[in-house]
Amino acid sequence: GGNVQLQASNGANYNWSPSTGLSCTTCSNPIASPSSATIYTVTSNAGPGCSTTTTVSVGVSPYPSAVFTATNNVTNTFPQSITVVNNSTLATSYYWSLSNGSTATSTVPSFVVNAPGTYTLILIASNGNCNDTTSSVIFVKDVLTSLTMPNVYTPNGDGVNDFFFPIMTGFSQITCSIYDRWGVLIYEFSSLMDKWNGENTKGKEVPSGTYFYTFTGADMNGKNYVRKGFVQLSR
Repeated sequence: GGNVQLQASNGANYNWSPSTGLSCTTCSNPIASPSSATIYTVTSNAGPGCSTTTTVSVGVSPYPSAVFTATNNVTNTFPQSITVVNNSTLATSYYWSLSNGSTATSTVPSFVVNAPGTYTLILIASNGNCNDTTSSVIFVKDVLTSLTMPNVYTPNGDGVNDFFFPIMTGFSQITCSIYDRWGVLIYEFSSLMDKWNGENTKGKEVPSGTYFYTFTGADMNGKNYVRKGFVQLSR
């Protein structure tokens, strides 16, 4: 897509060939804009019986087109990944730069981000000395957080509603404590996957009745939660 100026010297007149892609065939400094690689020959005459001929090669690299799309894969945890689809054409190399400082040179890069925000991804697609640049803005949302505390469950072994546990997404840590009606701690768990099966800390079943809980936790965005309430245990 570009051009180059050729230069011949020390002659009285000049003759360039072929003429394809040249702005002038008889001047000393024509502009060459060939559509494909071309070897130009120039004959320089300094007077009768005194001439010289030389050649110059003008290479042509296809002009690349930088095109891509990028989207954030929203999950309930950080880090989160960014999916890139590279639709560039006529490029032989790539340079990617994300505004968090990450770079890559692969055809299809892999990027991750550790916090919500607005990120800019820049692509420089190259073919030889020819470059094309484009960019895209990516919006990374906060981790989605939800919390529901059930108020009744039936730990009777029938496979339905046998456990008491917080229904939640987007949490990084929790503590849930269960108390009887006299305020005695009978069960506690702090794993995101733990559940209360209706037994006390000694592994004995507790009777049907109303039990009280306290829940504390923190989500992936650093927000703290406190919940207090009761759950009805029915066998």
